[in-house]
Amino acid sequence: MKHLFISFILCTLTLSAFAQETDVNFALTANGATATATSGNPLLAMDDNIGTRWESEHKVDPQTFTIDLGQVRTFNTIQIVWEGAYAKDFTVSTSSDNSLWSEVLKVEDQTVTNNEVKTYFINQTTARYIQFHGTERALDYGYSFYEFRVYLAGVSTLTTL
Repeated sequence: MKHLFISFILCTLTLSAFAQETDVNFALTANGATATATSGNPLLAMDDNIGTRWESEHKVDPQTFTIDLGQVRTFNTIQIVWEGAYAKDFTVSTSSDNSLWSEVLKVEDQTVTNNEVKTYFINQTTARYIQFHGTERALDYGYSFYEFRVYLAGVSTLTTL
C-alpha cells in the first residue's frame, strides 16, 4: 500500500510539473526573453500587457521582430494578439544560433479584427530564437501586435487576451 501511495504522489508531481511548464509563455521579458526589431520597440509585445504594443514603421515591407528566449526551449504554439494593423502575409522562423534559420510557419491572406488572438500550432521545435518576418501588411500602417506569445501547448488551455 505504501508503494502505491508513493507511486501516486510521484505521478501527480510529474503531471503537475508538465502542466505548469505548458502554461509558461516563454516570450515574456519576465521569463528572461529579449527582442530586437527592424523598427519600433519589440519589448512592448512581450510584457504581458495588452495596453502596450509593438508597432513597426508605417508603409515599409518587410519588417522583422526577433525574440531571444534566453535559452533553448521546446515549443509548438505561437500566439499573437493583433492590433488593427496586422500582417496579411508573414512567416515565422526559428534558430538555435541566430544564424541558421528554419521556417516553421507561413501565413498568407490572413484577416484579423482588432484585439483578435490568433493561435498558430506548429510542429514541436526546439530553438532559442524566433523571428516574425512580415512580408505584406494588410493596411497602410505598419505591423502591430499587443502580445507575441510562445508556448509548449499540451494539457493546458491557452489564454484569449
